[in-house]
Parts: sequence; C-alpha cells; structure tokens
Amino acid sequence: MGKPIKNIWFGLPVGPGSNHITVSGIKFQDGTTATNGYIVKQTGFNSYIVQDAAQIHAAEISFLTNATSVSALSPGQCFILATPFGGSATPVYKISQFRLTVFAASGVNGFVDYSWSTIPAAAVGQADLITTGTAGEILGFEITSGGYGYTSTPTVTISGTGGSGATATATVTAGVVSSIAVTAAGSGYPVSGTTVTIAAPAAAVTATATATYSGGAFTGITGLVGGHYYTTAPTVTISGGGGSGAFATAVIANGAVTGLTGIVGGTGYTSAPTITFSAPPASTTATATANVS
Repeated sequence: MGKPIKNIWFGLPVGPGSNHITVSGIKFQDGTTATNGYIVKQTGFNSYIVQDAAQIHAAEISFLTNATSVSALSPGQCFILATPFGGSATPVYKISQFRLTVFAASGVNGFVDYSWSTIPAAAVGQADLITTGTAGEILGFEITSGGYGYTSTPTVTISGTGGSGATATATVTAGVVSSIAVTAAGSGYPVSGTTVTIAAPAAAVTATATATYSGGAFTGITGLVGGHYYTTAPTVTISGGGGSGAFATAVIANGAVTGLTGIVGGTGYTSAPTITFSAPPASTTATATANVS
C-alpha cells in the first residue's frame, strides 16, 4: 500500500497547530452515520479504523469509497475529501505517506495521483488532506442522561465564556435523547466551563375518561383522552356511583391508553361512577457534556 501514514496525522485535533485527517463521512456497521470523524489506525491503502468525532461509536474498520455524501454509503464505508491545487474537493481512493490517489473522470483507470499537503495545497500537483485543529472547538458530546418523554427533537444550546459559533442536533429514539451531533464546531470554548443545555420534554399527561353504566353495572368508558408517556398499563380505579365491584384493566399503545379490557361490571350503580387512571412516569430532561479541543 506504499509507506504507511505517520501516526501524527491520526486522532482528534487538540488545539492550534495540531493536525489530523478528517473522515468526511462514515456509515457504521449498525447503519448509523456521522459527517465527521477521525482515523485511529491505517489497515490498508483504502481501509482504516475510524471513529466518529463525538466518540459515541467504538472504532470500526471502514473502507474508502467514491462518495461525497453519507447517503451514498453502505455499512462499513467512509469517504475522505482532498482538494487539488486550483480544483474542488474530490473523494480519495488511497493514501500513503507521500502520495494520495483520488477518484477522477480523467487519468489512468479513472484515478489521479497527487502529493499531499496541509491545507491549503500550495502548488500544482498537490492536494490538501489535513485539517488543523482550532482551540476551543466542540468535538463531540457525551450524553450523561438521555432523559425521558421526548416526542420531538429538542433544541441543544452550547455556551461558554469566549466561545461562539457551535451548533448541534439531537436525535431522539423511543422518547430518549440517544445522540447529539456537532453541526458547527465553533471556537473559543473553554475546556472546563462549557455548558450543554438540552430543552426539556413536554410534561407527562395522565389519561382521563368518563364512565358509562347500564342496569346498575359499569359498562365502559367514553370521551377517552389517552395521555402520553405510559411505559406500562396504568392502574384503573372505579369509584362512586352507589355501586361496587366494578373492575377493568387499561390497554396502552405508543405510550397512551387506548381502551379497557377485562371489564367486570359490578352491581348497584345508580349513577355513573368515576374512573381514574394512575399517572405515567414523569418526563425528565436529557443532559450532556461537551468534548472541547
């Protein structure tokens, strides 16, 4: 594969003047994607052990392919972009210590070779490949608690004395914040003292309904409002109305009460009893910390 790349070009940037090769897009074996990452180790002329910049995924072997967007990747693939002098960003086919080969419409067998350099390429025959670290960049996030009860994507706010420009997007899975991706790294954020604020989910809502009765017996419900964030069927309590012995079990789907099952009507009801449902678990706010260069 040619002389391997020196290890100094691998890993996350740690401040001004620290260089690394940016993996522009990755699709991990579990199907999740990242739009930036870093190389842990070179395993072949077009294969690397890579990790996302947020350090959520364990390092995995990924193979370079001719792509410019993560939507074009299959699991286990990644792409790295290089910019030839005077040209535009182009996917890389292979890299060695002194040379890189890019996919191209022209050139021998559809490939073109360049010597590679730090950004920007300074002469004809060069292509840049290296990203220089900036002090105070947001590199990724560690979720300390995913929270509970999210039905939509919460806003993520990043703040810290002297820092600006960082943005991030959260992903919600089954009501929990499962990951946060850096959409802009910003600069100037302190390593200690940078705060990540995730918007709170809506409050949990308890189901309500009106009981019906006929012939002195409880028969069911009407006007059901199913609530949300139930993880298990709530307890159903039937009281009042002058009777006794009525019983039912709640049915839930997608976190809401959808009806009753196992209804026992009881006896002696002279008016509609009151039906109540126990409350769902309280929703909680997700928390995270930022990894700052």
